[in-house]
Amino acid sequence: MPAEPVPTLDADRLDTLKKVCLVDYALHIAGPLLSMGLLSVIALVVNYIKRDDARGSIYESHMNWMIRTF
Repeated sequence: MPAEPVPTLDADRLDTLKKVCLVDYALHIAGPLLSMGLLSVIALVVNYIKRDDARGSIYESHMNWMIRTF
């Protein structure tokens, strides 16, 4: 079975993914400290939504790592 083609990512999309990852990391860090984990759940939902958009970039591994770590 052939591998699924990986879409090419332009600079604007990579910049957006970078910002999403930074916000998600901040939410995961602040979650247990400020909201008893609610912010971490919000970050988890964002990770699941944006993971397909990040496919083929370095941010895909970050999204997967945050999902697995949660």
